[in-house]
Amino acid sequence: MKKLLLSFALMSTIFAISAQTDLIISEYIDGSGNNKALEIYNPTSQSIDLSAYIVVRFSNGESYPANLDPKTTSGGYLELEGTLEPGKCHVIVNGQTEDTEFSPACSPELQALADQLDVDYPAPTYMNGNDAIGLLKTEDGLTYTSVDIFGEIGIGSAMKNGYGWSPVKDSVLTYTDGDTEVTATISDYIVPLNTDDGSTFGPYWMAWSKDHSLIRKSNITKGVTANPDDFVISTEWDTLPAVSIGDTAWSYQDIWTNLGTHTANTTGIKSQSSFNKQIIKAYPNPVTDNRVTITSESGKIKSIEVYNIIGKIIFTDYFVSKNETEIKLNDPNEGVYMIKAEFENGAYSTQKILIK
Repeated sequence: MKKLLLSFALMSTIFAISAQTDLIISEYIDGSGNNKALEIYNPTSQSIDLSAYIVVRFSNGESYPANLDPKTTSGGYLELEGTLEPGKCHVIVNGQTEDTEFSPACSPELQALADQLDVDYPAPTYMNGNDAIGLLKTEDGLTYTSVDIFGEIGIGSAMKNGYGWSPVKDSVLTYTDGDTEVTATISDYIVPLNTDDGSTFGPYWMAWSKDHSLIRKSNITKGVTANPDDFVISTEWDTLPAVSIGDTAWSYQDIWTNLGTHTANTTGIKSQSSFNKQIIKAYPNPVTDNRVTITSESGKIKSIEVYNIIGKIIFTDYFVSKNETEIKLNDPNEGVYMIKAEFENGAYSTQKILIK
């Protein structure tokens, strides 16, 4: 019993509730393959030095390390870089650029939206729905306090053998798998990997933290600093609507339209939600003579970058802000490329092109 009480005491110290508003995790993207991303938002009125923060993945129900060093988790960690201004976002994207036998590269289109690419595996953006994510802060480089938590840390086999978190609890679902009617139970807000009889997969679509893009509700301006007892994902998070991928098919995966912007009900802070309206158009598309014109009706563009399919920059140009510019690429190979335009207010937009 003494050891148990000591364990709880340590956890309460690690996840002590802070009265001071700090950074929050504002978006969570679990896409196909390694198309994974996290967004950090500054809801305060002050610029924040990110070098004091790390993002940690607690893999498959993993507990906080007994040595109290979060950098020793099996899920890996990332030290943040740069300064985050009030009302702005810091986007972290999986950094894998090449396919391996068991692990695909992250989409160059998604990587083009990053403020910081994640480190090699193991790393936070290798989450797959049943991992908790911690945003931690240090004052001395040795001890860490929790700033925000996505998920529930230390629930062991309940999550290791599950898909991820659901908005429902103690619910019995009946659905059809092929020609078979299947019954599955969701308990403790965790979607099981298998049905009760182990005969088939459970209702994986109910796991919001798997194969979904999630955004923090706009009324949330403080992080979860105490490890939750039951993580009810729908309390502070919304899923982005599914998109059509065919005449009859829909998907919740690989939706990045909100990444880099966040709306929060904060006082005295300008929201970035208006940045969503700043888009570019590229024509002709497909490109046939290596020349392409980029236009914007909603803001002035100050720089252009073009990435190939593996995320390598093949073209960069900086100029006096303008609404339209033509660029000429230097004999690129045929294929898909990504144009990234940065606006004079710091926002950016991307557009995919096909070169023939």
